[in-house]
Amino acid sequence: MKQFIMIMALSLCISQAAQSQSGEKTKEVQFYLTGGMKAFSPKAFGQTSSVAPSMVPMLGGGALWQSGRIQFGAEFNYLDGKKDTDDFESILTGVNGNVIVGYAWDVSRSLKLSAQSGFTYSLHHLAVTNNTYAGPDRLNATIYHNLSYSVPVSVMVQRVGSGGLTTGLRLGYQIGVGPNEWRYIEGANTEVFTSGADGFYFQLVFGGLLGRNGNSR
Repeated sequence: MKQFIMIMALSLCISQAAQSQSGEKTKEVQFYLTGGMKAFSPKAFGQTSSVAPSMVPMLGGGALWQSGRIQFGAEFNYLDGKKDTDDFESILTGVNGNVIVGYAWDVSRSLKLSAQSGFTYSLHHLAVTNNTYAGPDRLNATIYHNLSYSVPVSVMVQRVGSGGLTTGLRLGYQIGVGPNEWRYIEGANTEVFTSGADGFYFQLVFGGLLGRNGNSR
């Protein structure tokens, strides 16, 4: 929570300084949907290879408000991926919520470039089934939990159509902040494993721009 407050305070100070120096401000709101992939690299958890899929599909959506060149926004994503081997099967699911702060440039009338950062809260679950276990079925599955915070750093390029419709690509990296661990809890015992929840991601972005008064750009 302390990291979150510090990041938000710093972002607010930067945005206020930038806006005070800008003259004419364009104001617009962007709503969008995303689809992409997120990289994961947890430790082996006692297996000979990583139990998690290395790339996990994610879907989501969000909104950005822009004044001048400064962007503020929020985004939500859902992740769901699988990995199958002879020894085990795993399913990784998760959700993350993002607070976004960015700076945008109009490269041309139809091309927009944005550099973005912010703060991300993530919750992931990793269910692992041991295919070699010969005992009762209810004992051959293990579920790990990961609660983590990160700072995303990304660049997004968008093409803006004449009606305000946008298509774009975002490339980024999530930098872990604070504890970043997978935990397996059984009774009074808790096993902790190093996490690889931070990593690269890319997203295709589809949406539309609206002016402050509700008209399309």
